[in-house]
Amino acid sequence: MSAKPLGIFTPQNPVFMAPMTRCRATNPECAPTDLHRTYYSQRAAAGLIITEGTVVSPRGTGYPGVPGLYSQSQVAGWKNVVDGVHEKGGSLENRGRFFFEILDALLTVVPVSKIGARLNPMLNGMQGIFVDDETQAMFDYIIDKLDSYSIAYLHLTRPFMAPLPQEPKFIADVIGHYRKRFTGFLVGNGNYSWAEAQNEIAAGRLDAVAFGRPFISNPDLPARFVNNIALAASNPETFYSPGALGYTDYKIYEKNN
Repeated sequence: MSAKPLGIFTPQNPVFMAPMTRCRATNPECAPTDLHRTYYSQRAAAGLIITEGTVVSPRGTGYPGVPGLYSQSQVAGWKNVVDGVHEKGGSLENRGRFFFEILDALLTVVPVSKIGARLNPMLNGMQGIFVDDETQAMFDYIIDKLDSYSIAYLHLTRPFMAPLPQEPKFIADVIGHYRKRFTGFLVGNGNYSWAEAQNEIAAGRLDAVAFGRPFISNPDLPARFVNNIALAASNPETFYSPGALGYTDYKIYEKNN
């Protein structure tokens, strides 16, 4: 069965699941649980799942046991449900289709030479995301197919949180693994020092290295690297605060400083 495009998304079939109140969020937080995850995951073959009615305020509850979406525990519960549904989305091709449908749509208005992609294949234990037995195969498929597009660059984040999990499903050397699969311009990042970056580029493992936090406190970072100038420390307390403090007030290095 084929379905018509729905915005930028093309459902895998025209059989949609209608929203149905099931009153299973019987916990004090009114949060979705693993039971909800199982329920929706069992029905992941639907072309589109329209979830049950969801409460957006404690004062808006119409039925007992209806899940909400106004607290952190509820958001975490729904993320768990979504993760369950998309881990069970069928073949690799089907699960990767959303990514490539967006890319194909973008290519109708933007030249491929101006498009880059950023992926973090081994993101683990953050934002409710964990590496599982299907993670490597999924990213292998995406990056293998992406290689045929000749995009401007692929940006990969390497795992840098210590200690790294010692499991067969976890790729410690993300850059080495995907350098063998991606023939285009490859950018890496993930807590690199300048010495490490130079070695990666010299060895042909990377074509460039992206730096995040060092650029916050060192707007002249390339010059500091080349001239072996010590890096200024950044202040994490101003990473997300409003105003110029910690945003545009870091100084350019001058010899007389």
